[in-house]
Amino acid sequence: MNARKPAPTGLPLVLIWVGIVLAVAGPVAVSLTGHTLLTSVAVVGFLVQLAGWMLHSRKGGAA
Repeated sequence: MNARKPAPTGLPLVLIWVGIVLAVAGPVAVSLTGHTLLTSVAVVGFLVQLAGWMLHSRKGGAA
């Protein structure tokens, strides 16, 4: 079974990209400022990205 799965589009794609940006921005902000509370930005990013992938799979994008 080598069925090609469609790439995310629309809102799932936006959520995935925003999640990636937040997940990277959190640790960068911590390393620049030293405020460890900013790690929560990374956690939010991971959760937003997860929501995007879950929404994508509900639309039939994953097997």
